[in-house]
Amino acid sequence: MIKKRLYLIFVLPALILVLLFTFYPSVYTIFLSFTNKSLIAQDYSMVGTKNYRELFFSIEFWGSLKLTLLYVLVTITLQLVLGLCIALVTDKSMFGRRFVRTVVLISWVIPEVIVALTFKWMFISDKYGLVNSVLLQLGIIKESVKWMSTGNLTMLIAIGMTVWRGTAFSMIMQAAGLQSVPAELYEVAEIDGANRYEKFFRITLPLISSTILINLIIISIATFNVMSLVYAFSGGGPFRTTEVISIYMYKTAFKFFRFGFASSISVAMLLLNIVFTATYIKITKKEFLST
Repeated sequence: MIKKRLYLIFVLPALILVLLFTFYPSVYTIFLSFTNKSLIAQDYSMVGTKNYRELFFSIEFWGSLKLTLLYVLVTITLQLVLGLCIALVTDKSMFGRRFVRTVVLISWVIPEVIVALTFKWMFISDKYGLVNSVLLQLGIIKESVKWMSTGNLTMLIAIGMTVWRGTAFSMIMQAAGLQSVPAELYEVAEIDGANRYEKFFRITLPLISSTILINLIIISIATFNVMSLVYAFSGGGPFRTTEVISIYMYKTAFKFFRFGFASSISVAMLLLNIVFTATYIKITKKEFLST
């Protein structure tokens, strides 16, 4: 009995912090989503489901959600494939193995804002931008490309930037999965005359499939909620072509001061995140029961 009380004493500070910085803000946000709260007025009142009805019929919301889902789909696909490829290449003893992994990991440890500003400087739409300067000097282009003024190009750069930074995490996850594959299986397959591709598709891929799925869920949640990386890079522009849902929510709250409506966007994001999280829990529970 005394030991149980001691556990509670040690857990209590962490529990209080979780309630204070996670549970309370979430509940308060849900409450605000039913109000007309504004940052430029102290008084506010309950408006029921008005914000959610407006959100449902909002062209801007569905446009930003569609853009976000496209951004997430392309980013996680590239990130997953590149991470797996690098993990496979560096899985066996090879010259420069540690160097390759270190170089990939550097992108992960650099703060998001620094990454965003670096890419922004590289793709400035004039001759002083690094990319334009190099291409002009090599004679590949005759005039500066307006990277940051063309919506499709800006979105592609934002995707590339996110993939560059997030591939390291996928590599770590896949590398951990590869380490769990018994070497004896490859030896038996070699005796049976299996080639490299057969060993990958019949041994490696099935055995690390659960790791790939878990990695997929984690990077999907992280990419869906990305804000500072894209905002510091493009601010959601040009012409809202990189305005993912988190930036749309931020601008609604702090540019147009509609805190109640922004809270309803936040709740919608929360519900989508719950779907991702529920899927993740289901996958991990299934994996745990099968072991």
